[in-house]
Amino acid sequence: MTPWRWLRVGIVACVMAQALVWFFAGSVWWSFRGGLVWPGQEPSQSRIGRDTYLAIAFFVMAAINVAVLLPFLARPGRRSIFLVAAIQATGALGALALTLVIDTAWIWITALAVPTLAMLYIAHRRRSAASFQPTNQS
Repeated sequence: MTPWRWLRVGIVACVMAQALVWFFAGSVWWSFRGGLVWPGQEPSQSRIGRDTYLAIAFFVMAAINVAVLLPFLARPGRRSIFLVAAIQATGALGALALTLVIDTAWIWITALAVPTLAMLYIAHRRRSAASFQPTNQS
């Protein structure tokens, strides 16, 4: 396989892994929305609503990660690389905020986005360099 194909496989694997982590987080958050309270306490409606919105946001982020892969797989050009990079950067910043606010376990999403961004940068540089190579025409 060519180096470009290895980069594509790595990018797709990292984005899919990140989508699975978002989906798993949404599933867990949805199942326990407002339910983690002390014995004898009732969950507040505002907390249930806030947790529901957060779970839906996690599902949306998983869907967006999968959706940006479609144009990347169909035609991996400059636009699709930038689209995947923008979503990965957004996901990394969101996960970093969740790491600071909620728990350090959210750093795994950031840890998946950073190598993806590095591979996207390398892929973009390779594609740009390949487009400026003179062709040998006999």
